[in-house]
Amino acid sequence: MTAALGLPLLLAGCLGWGAIALRLLGLIRNLRQAEALAWSFALGQGIWGWLMFWIGTSGHLNAGMVAGGLLAGMVGCLLLSQTDSAPSLTEGGRLHPLLILAAAGSAAMLALEAISPPTDADSLAYHFALARDFAQAGRIVFVARAIDGAVPLLTQMHYTAAFTLGGEIMMTAWAATLSAGMVLVLYALARIWLNRNWSAMTALAFATLPATIYGAGSGQVEVKLGLLVIIGALAAARAVERGCVRHAAVAGVAAGFFVASKYTGLLFAVALGLVLLLPAWRWRLALVFTATALLAGFQWYGWNWLHMGDPLFPTLRPWLPPSDPSVWPLEFHAWHKRTWNEGELALSRTPWSLLVYPFLATFTPPPALDSARVGLGALPMALLPLALGAAWTRRDTPGARILWRMLAVALVFGGLWFFLGASQRIRHFLPILPVLLLAASVAAERLTRNRPARQAIIAAFILAIGLQLAGQAIYAQRFARDLWKGASRDQRLAQSVSYYDAVRWINTNLGSEARVIHDSRFLNYLLTVPYYNAHPTNQALVDLSPAGDEIRRFLAGLCRAGGTHVLAVGGRLGDGSDASVLKKRMDQLRALGLAETVTVLDGRLIESRTLGGMGATIPLHVFKIHCQPDMAGNGKIR
Repeated sequence: MTAALGLPLLLAGCLGWGAIALRLLGLIRNLRQAEALAWSFALGQGIWGWLMFWIGTSGHLNAGMVAGGLLAGMVGCLLLSQTDSAPSLTEGGRLHPLLILAAAGSAAMLALEAISPPTDADSLAYHFALARDFAQAGRIVFVARAIDGAVPLLTQMHYTAAFTLGGEIMMTAWAATLSAGMVLVLYALARIWLNRNWSAMTALAFATLPATIYGAGSGQVEVKLGLLVIIGALAAARAVERGCVRHAAVAGVAAGFFVASKYTGLLFAVALGLVLLLPAWRWRLALVFTATALLAGFQWYGWNWLHMGDPLFPTLRPWLPPSDPSVWPLEFHAWHKRTWNEGELALSRTPWSLLVYPFLATFTPPPALDSARVGLGALPMALLPLALGAAWTRRDTPGARILWRMLAVALVFGGLWFFLGASQRIRHFLPILPVLLLAASVAAERLTRNRPARQAIIAAFILAIGLQLAGQAIYAQRFARDLWKGASRDQRLAQSVSYYDAVRWINTNLGSEARVIHDSRFLNYLLTVPYYNAHPTNQALVDLSPAGDEIRRFLAGLCRAGGTHVLAVGGRLGDGSDASVLKKRMDQLRALGLAETVTVLDGRLIESRTLGGMGATIPLHVFKIHCQPDMAGNGKIR
């Protein structure tokens, strides 16, 4: 199926499933058309990801089943005609031509990325790699790898469906479509409080944030998860304001879908639950919310428990040992936790650090926050004083109470994430940005209405959007250049992915009977032969930790993983001083006659995917393993 047919099918299927859910809850007739479309898309894409889990685990993952599920959902699109077709929620004039031009330019640059082969490291490592592997296997396969394998994968099931229908081009196009949908949902919901131009400025400010640009066209899930945060927060706020269990059910479904998409969705569920429960102890709302959240979010945790004995793998490993402890030993668990925290936690987990985090991330970011190139820009900080002022002076109006509660959800969620989450990287806070931007934009508009400062705020929006569009143009220029030159997929990947030389050699010279063990996770998606990613901290079977330096145990791990060959990165200086742990241990095996060198390739580091340019040349070693029959154990483990 071509993308021209597959994308409308996916879009209509998601909208339809969402509309069916709203109809069953009796909410769709109470929504204006723009808002109904927004709610339907946000909920429908979650429902479709939920349904894909059951299609995948039942072993019926094929194009016919996927298309059938989407066609069944499309029937729900008829329900959207029952909504109020009033053209606007808050009256306003026509969109300014400059905003239309800016939106078209941003969308065009996102489309350029959508039709290009994926090169983002996390997308290649697991977002798209797992989707491709599931689609080719015709079922969901359990991957015993922490952080990027045995994790909630609801959003990745979207990519699996798209790949099943139309291969890589449809998968990358649908990933970008989900992100574009987030921008349109923000615009539609902003219309509840703002006119067309203010709503468009708010949506464009989010669409062109550096962090949004970084993840919108890739498999990164943060932009997509914003759909669930903003709908869940709005539903929870209305549930409290109106005492409505139907809105509490929507909030629970949104929370459950976030829980099924990422472990930190558990913190989002807690934040929503607190907003629902604390006002006058509304137990009825909280019970409905809890039941629907469990229904929407439990499946991936049951899947992990079934395979690893730990629904939050590997968090509960000290208390819930797996049936095969060798897959994740306790000493390896300690190594994984220590190594991860050192790389992801830039600030101490104190109230003061949380308070200064936005300022540090914007103006003097530590490298571990990754906000120098993937940040939030200066606009949120510029709007902060006005937002605080308007929030206080207009706190008692009905619309302000809804926004206050939405803001409370976002801030509680962000605070919990800061203190309990696994990472402090700025892009991981991106799902709450639509709510924060919406609240700040509404506050700025209200406080400056009929005042001279209004023009200054509009100028700040325009300046920020203009600068961010320029940044997006720099990011998109390589996609435009490759399209203009007619560069092939192979040429594009060679210019954007480090060590692609090894991928070429392996895909050409090794067949499906081989299984390559490697530790460069960003090569997963590009390998067309079976592989096992021997990540230094995310898997323990091929133990690359300091405690695993026992050569026979290491060889046994390679064999249990089903390895026939190993791809290892050599030293930059040619003397092995900067070689990977995998390369050093393979040298030990070779010295013992348990492995042999097949070839040595020149691998090139890519200094910048955006600006281009090759870095150092690093030797890449391909080894053949000499496994002994008694070392294979129970056979291949993914």
